[in-house]
Amino acid sequence: MKEEDMQTGPAQVERREECRLRLRAVEPEDAQFMYEVENDVDSWIYGDTVAPLSYEQLSTYAMTYTADPSTDGQLRLILEMRSEDGRKNCEEDVDTGIRENIHHGEAIGIVDLYGINQRHGHCFIGIYIKPTLRQMGHGREGVAQMATLARRFLNLDRICAKVVDINRRSLQFFRGCGFKECGVLSGWLKIDGERRDLHLFELDLRKTLPFGQ
Repeated sequence: MKEEDMQTGPAQVERREECRLRLRAVEPEDAQFMYEVENDVDSWIYGDTVAPLSYEQLSTYAMTYTADPSTDGQLRLILEMRSEDGRKNCEEDVDTGIRENIHHGEAIGIVDLYGINQRHGHCFIGIYIKPTLRQMGHGREGVAQMATLARRFLNLDRICAKVVDINRRSLQFFRGCGFKECGVLSGWLKIDGERRDLHLFELDLRKTLPFGQ
């Protein structure tokens, strides 16, 4: 991870002049990408998924998705790469050294808000970045953009994240994004027959985002 990425919180990421990523609505053609994400077995251990989803299920979801957080209590947006000239952008995974060409408009991740409660002004957040593109600052940028949207357009004050204790990278990730640990549910999850703690994090949007700029 680059030094500047480690020192940059959500407010600063949102203001980067060379923003190469954007959040957009789910489109029907995203069904294949969501199929790959939802069926990433390696990530199941950190969540509640217990069975694979079919392409047909996700295709129907993409076709009928309403993107109405007030009614549905959730919002899913696709994180995609963008470049002004439409050329490829070359990215390098800091762990493996593998370089990958990413095309303009290519989906590289998903950011979800769920449990949205506009009466009380809070929600939960989940994020997925393609494995070969992690630890490059893309996740931070996705969280920053979603946090801005949540504050400005959904009128939310707080975003919370839930992370199991064995997911070290996610613990470090949310702390690096400016989230503060606000509690631990001891033995809340059972993974491979063992009880694991669930860490709770919150981001106070009233203090974090540079509104009015």
